This record gives sequence, C-alpha cells and structure tokens, in this order.
Amino acid sequence: MEVDERGNVARTMVVGEAPKLLADAAVSALTQWKFRPHTYRGAPVKVRLRQPITFKLDPPDEPAPLTR
Repeated sequence: MEVDERGNVARTMVVGEAPKLLADAAVSALTQWKFRPHTYRGAPVKVRLRQPITFKLDPPDEPAPLTR
C-alpha cells in the first residue's frame, strides 16, 4: 500500500493469492484507514508499506438446523 503525505491510503495492491471477496474486503478496509504521515528531514513524504490482513471465521453460536 502507498500512504500519501497527508496520511491517506493512496494506492493498494493485494500480494499473494486470495479469494476475490476477501481481497476486496481487505482493500475496502485499508482505504478507510488514516495514518500519521511519515516524515523525512521534517517534511511529510509518501511511503510504501505492507499490511497483512488476517480473516478469521468464527463458528455460529447456534448450529444451523438440519433440513431434509
């Protein structure tokens, strides 16, 4: 991902293989994040970084009823 001088996510790229639904959800979440801008010699600059996103599926509290 690339973060601009104002701390906004300017560009994203999915690295590796992921189902499209999960990749789209990760990109959607990242574009909502706001960062404190990185500085170089006192001036804000663009930076590239990797941010791993892990999805965890929890089983439902109640099992689904069996249907016949």
